[in-house]
Amino acid sequence: MKKYAKTDPYWNDQSLVVEAWLVKKGFDLTYSKSADNELDWDRKRINIRPIKDKEEMFYTLLHECGHILVETNDKGFKDNYKTKDFRDWHKMVATRDSALKVSILADEMEAWNRGRRLAKRLNLRLNEKKYKKIAGYCVWAYAAFMAG
Repeated sequence: MKKYAKTDPYWNDQSLVVEAWLVKKGFDLTYSKSADNELDWDRKRINIRPIKDKEEMFYTLLHECGHILVETNDKGFKDNYKTKDFRDWHKMVATRDSALKVSILADEMEAWNRGRRLAKRLNLRLNEKKYKKIAGYCVWAYAAFMAG
């Protein structure tokens, strides 16, 4: 398992617990500025972009783990759109299909909720107010992008 270079209790201690959870699920964790924060289903990998705010990185990691939980435990929005290509995220969210847009936003919100619940299940520290603020900002950014 990898440790992030900076000492930060949200990142070093807690991210290792989440990384161990990912390994049990069959996923790898990478850190790269050359890719977005994302869950790559084909490679079974989560990438997190390194930033200064390690707590925000940790919450983003939880969110990406939330996508794993949504897709493996429930029918995610993708199940309702079998003909869509979900490999190109930017193309997908630029769709004119308003039902798909609403489904994407619902899926994003549920991934944030599942990530928060995962942290609680793993007994990890979480600042609820900051987590909700970051989640709200990210979901709003998706909505604004899709509204064009």
